[in-house]
This record gives sequence, C-alpha cells and structure tokens, in this order.
Amino acid sequence: MYLNSRNTPPVLLHYRALSRRMVLGSEDKIKMKMAERGYEGETLYDEIFNSVGHEHVYIFRDVYLKIENSLAQYDSIIVSDSGAVVNEIKNYCGDYRYEKGQWFNGSRRLSDDGITQITRAVNKLLKLSEGRGPAFDVSGKVVFPNDDFRMTTDDDKVWGKIVVRSNLKKYFRSFRYGNIGARAEAIVKLIENNIGENMYFKTQTDIDRLRKGLYCGKCGEFNLLKARYHRQCGSCGAKESNETHMLRVMSDYKYLFYGESMTKKRLMTLIGDDLHPEVVRRAFAKYCYKNRKGKSTEYTFKYHDFNEAMKYLDYTSKYKNYRE
Repeated sequence: MYLNSRNTPPVLLHYRALSRRMVLGSEDKIKMKMAERGYEGETLYDEIFNSVGHEHVYIFRDVYLKIENSLAQYDSIIVSDSGAVVNEIKNYCGDYRYEKGQWFNGSRRLSDDGITQITRAVNKLLKLSEGRGPAFDVSGKVVFPNDDFRMTTDDDKVWGKIVVRSNLKKYFRSFRYGNIGARAEAIVKLIENNIGENMYFKTQTDIDRLRKGLYCGKCGEFNLLKARYHRQCGSCGAKESNETHMLRVMSDYKYLFYGESMTKKRLMTLIGDDLHPEVVRRAFAKYCYKNRKGKSTEYTFKYHDFNEAMKYLDYTSKYKNYRE
C-alpha cells in the first residue's frame, strides 16, 4: 500500500509556471522536457503497480532521506518484513546499449547511470539501518516502465539489476508474497523519521522578465475579461472564479521563486494588480500560513500545488468554474 502521494516535482512545476510567463531558452526547454518525461515514467510505474496490486507491502514514493548528513532521493522504496527494495525509475524511450559500465543512446554517452545510482541508493539505505533501528536487508532494481525501451549489453549481469516493461507486472507480482508485520512497521518508522525536504532545487527567477497578469487555466492565454467574481477568457470562453486564479498564481509564485518568501507586494506585482487587494488578502488568510517579520508579513502556500488546493476549493467555494 502507498504511504504517501507522488506529487509533481518542484523542478517541473517551476518550468511549467515559467513557460506561461516567458519564452524558454533551449537549455530550459530541454530541462523541462526531461522533467516531464521523468514524471511520466514515475506515474506509469505507479499505474502498473496499481493494476497488479500492492496490499502486502508498504511503498514510499519520491522521498528524500537524511542519511549521514546528506540527502538521498528515492523514486520508490518497497518495504516488507523481509526488508526494503529500492526502485530507480528511468523513463527511457528508444534504443540504448550498456557497454563497459557506460550507457549509450546511439552515439551519445549518457551521464545518467541508473546502475551506479541504484548501487549508491541501496548502500545509503543500508547505512541508515546500521545502529539506528532494526537491521534489514536492502536490494534494488532499475525499472524501465516505457514499452518503447530497448537495450543491448555486453554484460549479462546487468539483466539481474534491471526490470523492463515486458517483465514489470511479473516483478510486481513477486511482492504478493510479502508480509507487513511488526518488522515492516519498524522499518517504515525508521524511514519516516528520516524524511527530509528537497534542498537541491533552487531558482533564480527575475520577476521583471516575467509576463504580468492572470492567464486562462484552459488555454493559457492572458486575454481575460473581468466580472465581479470571475474572469472569462476572451480566447476560449472558459470562466474561472477569482479564487481559482488566486490559487493558481500563489502556486506559480511558490515554484517560480522556490524557497523565497511571498509577500503581498510581490504577488500583486506578478499579477499586475489585476485583482483587488481585498481578494488577495482573503486568499492569503484562507490558503496560506502567515509569518510576521518585524513590520512585514510573509506568506507560505499551504498546499503542494494548484491541483491539490483545488480539491479543497471545489468543496468550499460557492463560485464555480466553467471550462467547457
């Protein structure tokens, strides 16, 4: 059973928000495409695991663990009484080969080596168990969930370290024989006590380079017509409440300026003063944590992103959205 949600990663939310408000350069386009592909692979992995079932194991998804004064990222950790299994997920598509310890896509050598990564991840998790809780076995596999992935190798031992799409359901079925008793719960507790925040992702976004204002959640255009409680898109006709627009812009702000404080002045600058200050004030009070620093006040968005916040809004707001 899943113990946590697999949220859209901050790097992808950053580039999605950034691409709405400026034209991305070639390097940023590549980074956004890689982030999209990686997340698609992780969600595909989850879908296939769901189709097989995972009632006999505990599963952590996309967690950062504090181990030996550093953070280690894990795509998936599967826990049972037998120990922990780490899965590194690679959404590769096309023809690849693994030769002399190196990955190649055509003539291009890849810097991203899943075999090395899974070995490092397994060893890190083993260190977490040493002297800090129940000792447990840790193993790992690199999982390639894309059905358009093809690989050749000169090292037959590699096949024991990876799982390709054609064998993925069989691999997941092997966890049906697991047990989740007191030992598994102790391992879960140890992992939970060492989960940390992603400190690797940083942004340096210049607000002056961004397009200001509000945009349509359906088509992305900034061509919005004002009404009392809504904005209607002049391009596609979608109609969204002011509250919906506030959730979107607060989520965008969080990832455009990841790790930076949000203030009313900065947010009003981003939206081009396109909403009344009272609308902004109410949204801050309802959807943000408030932190006073001297005479100034900073705000932190309560939710992971816009989609999570909308689940709450749909139950509480009397002003509905019309996007058809």
